[in-house]
Amino acid sequence: MPLKLLRTEDDRTLTIERGLYTKRFLLIVDRETCRGCGICERVCHTGAISLHERPKEVIDGKERAVRAQIDIDPHLCDHCGICEATCPFAAITHTLNEEPMVCVHEFDAFPEYIREIVIDESKIAPYIKKVETLCPLGLISVEDGKLAIDEKSCPCCRVCEDRTDGAIKVRKIFHGSIKIEQEKCPKGCQNCFDVCPVEALALRDDGKVYPIDKFCVYCEACVKVCPEPEALTVIRTSIRHTQVKSGAWNKTLEKLATDTALEQEMRAKRRSKVAESMTRRQVIGAGGD
Repeated sequence: MPLKLLRTEDDRTLTIERGLYTKRFLLIVDRETCRGCGICERVCHTGAISLHERPKEVIDGKERAVRAQIDIDPHLCDHCGICEATCPFAAITHTLNEEPMVCVHEFDAFPEYIREIVIDESKIAPYIKKVETLCPLGLISVEDGKLAIDEKSCPCCRVCEDRTDGAIKVRKIFHGSIKIEQEKCPKGCQNCFDVCPVEALALRDDGKVYPIDKFCVYCEACVKVCPEPEALTVIRTSIRHTQVKSGAWNKTLEKLATDTALEQEMRAKRRSKVAESMTRRQVIGAGGD
């Protein structure tokens, strides 16, 4: 039994603390970085995480939807780190005795997302003065003429690539699809547009919201605030990540993406095992000559 279980929060952070005799586990949610996408809620294996809608707020004189907010039950959270490992925005961090610690990574049970972001130094110069304003999440900074990107927090939306004519190249983490059934959308509703973190939804002159698939990171923040469940559908079909052999990841992948994604992953693992087996046989054969 833990000696201490605490849940504390302020406007910026939510902190869950579990104290043992010699160990102090902390889970910290950065409320400003969290986009209310609900991925953590979906993958939490103990049911400790819940997502809650919030009242609309008046912004620039107009009532707008705000992103959903997560809560965590300290009695259910076991500090496994699955939520941190799967958050595409790096809004969650875990520590053990003040040092970063993601259990599912420490024991090689989970992979890490592959974020592939390449800056072409020969092309970026014309955009240096304005590039900081191009990222919808504010993850690009320039110091002494050098561009830096907070890659850990980047969901790889490709907005910067589009607005620098390819001077920055980005490959998505999640692949999938987004579909809006216009006839099912409540009249005048723009909740999804209000909360999209990466400008993947456009509000046009006809008052309707349209998806911009090339920017969508398929996080589902929009789905969480949609009042009509059948009007908006987001599907993840594949996830780019480092190699992992653990079966624990397969269970999480089932929750994150379609059955096709899991099937593709299982086929890739089988091919990898066959290749490893062939390599071992070749090594053994060479040693016997």
